[in-house]
Amino acid sequence: MTRPIEDLGLLEQLQPFVLSHRANWPHLNLEPLGVKITDTHVFDPAQLRSGRLVEGLLRLDRLTFARQAMGMPRWVLYDCAAFPGVVVGLGQVTSEMSDTLQRAYGVRPNGAFLPLSMWAAIPCARPGAWFGHNLSSANVALPRGERFPRLATLTKALGLAVTRATRQYGATQWESPALPLHRRFGPLHLDAAWIPAHTHPGSLSYHLDLDEAAIRGALGPPPARPDQVDMTVDAADTDALHALQLRLEAGQDWSLVGMTDAPDGRTLLLRAPPRLPAA
Repeated sequence: MTRPIEDLGLLEQLQPFVLSHRANWPHLNLEPLGVKITDTHVFDPAQLRSGRLVEGLLRLDRLTFARQAMGMPRWVLYDCAAFPGVVVGLGQVTSEMSDTLQRAYGVRPNGAFLPLSMWAAIPCARPGAWFGHNLSSANVALPRGERFPRLATLTKALGLAVTRATRQYGATQWESPALPLHRRFGPLHLDAAWIPAHTHPGSLSYHLDLDEAAIRGALGPPPARPDQVDMTVDAADTDALHALQLRLEAGQDWSLVGMTDAPDGRTLLLRAPPRLPAA
């Protein structure tokens, strides 16, 4: 049996859940990283008992993304993630939620189980590959002293383990506060640096190659500063991001291996394609 993750008193306060069509359940790992997801916390979006959980997920999504004009319509949650893919998260019964959370969710302490985080993912055609569609945490609604430490990181780690992902694709904004979190799982191999098809073109697409060690490692100390940096880019420099996009489209392989944040902006640390040995 897989050794359980050692953490995170978080698992003493919150319980993991899975939302996915029941035909998917036999293909999922319902003991991710040694954490058993109880039968009562495995939900099918096509059944009535998932209703309260889905309402909570939509509220959580609005708290996280409404200001970025990326709120998720109800049908997108069902059609694109919960039915063909999976939503994994951590939740709590309302009677155990803080007053701040009860107000944020607009609920009373009636004992219903509600999600406080989610990682929603969509399966790709490549075996073992999943696209991370949504990562949300109720910490956005909490003052600093009430936040759950590393809630989003643990949520993503559990989600990757539930899906048995060996590759994870994703997209996020270059200046997103979540970018360092994704980097915890390994170097972000860039598929795009500027995406006109996205609501926010100043976004990156990336992929991570994964095994259990990489997933567990994300729950430890943050990555050290990389020992090889071949180019730095200002995350707000549109011209530099366009130039990086052209390099990627020309077939070059660039990875985001770190970043530095300062009051005046973010600097991206990039690793170059492998150099060929001299002839």
